[in-house]
Amino acid sequence: MPLAQCSLQVEANRMERQPVGRSLFPCHAYRGDVHQYIASQVPPHWHHEVELFMLDQGKVEVSAAETQFLLQPGQGVLVNTDKLHSMTCAVESPCRYRSLVFDPSIVAGPEGNAIDVKYVRPFLENGPPTLLLLPGEAWQKDVLDAFEAAHAARQGEAYAFEFTVREAHGHSCCSNSTPGKRPPAPPPCGKSG
Repeated sequence: MPLAQCSLQVEANRMERQPVGRSLFPCHAYRGDVHQYIASQVPPHWHHEVELFMLDQGKVEVSAAETQFLLQPGQGVLVNTDKLHSMTCAVESPCRYRSLVFDPSIVAGPEGNAIDVKYVRPFLENGPPTLLLLPGEAWQKDVLDAFEAAHAARQGEAYAFEFTVREAHGHSCCSNSTPGKRPPAPPPCGKSG
């Protein structure tokens, strides 16, 4: 059975037209097959939101911020804000993926508060344009696990799913800190250290 074709609406400057930030909860979860797009490619585009892209099946070449990654199943990539990126199938077999596109304010909260100033802004402004996420290294596995929790919560939309998504994105933000400079993990909720 042929796949329905998808397209991505972009402006002349390649900015994606579907703004996530205008919704009540600016985080969207996507799932699909890259083959659904014309020429089996999510065309080059950018947006003000952060994107976490996870490959579930197939092989996909991700081009992001002048870097290329060949993703295998179970691997992902984090694309920082305002970075041009695209995804292209590298095999004829299905290239199934899941992604989350979210406004950093979900984690940061109001501009100028401690979380924004100490954690989110430094990553957005001085962090890497992209991060390859492999399940082998501990901090990368933490980000991939947080992605799984956030994606499942966003897709399911059970009561108060927003808290789960926000907590998972916050955990990803802390995991993306420079290895060795991350603060120790806090004790479980309700317990003091």
